Amino acid sequence: MTAAKLEEANGNIHMVEKIIDRAISSLTANGVEINREQWMQEAMEAEKSGAVRCCQAIIKSVIAVGVEEEDQKQTWIGDAENCAKESAFECARAIYAYALQIFSMKKNIWLRAA
Repeated sequence: MTAAKLEEANGNIHMVEKIIDRAISSLTANGVEINREQWMQEAMEAEKSGAVRCCQAIIKSVIAVGVEEEDQKQTWIGDAENCAKESAFECARAIYAYALQIFSMKKNIWLRAA
């Protein structure tokens, strides 16, 4: 996490997503269970510290972890609303952006994202 934040602070935006993806892959490969809620909280903390790209990369990497396909829409809307309640608006935007990639024809997601 620190490496990703440092890269973002130094303007190496393209490296942030790579670092987060590699961290998740490495943890998974070594048998570490990815706790989605903990990572979402970490994304909110990254946003609050000013590391917006880092927060977006975290969300993109963990948004679908442990979420059944039939529950995705409701889970992601709930996640975005929770982020908005916590004043983590960039996290909410990242969640809606990902949800819109999956559910591009869902009017209610578009309306909520707007």
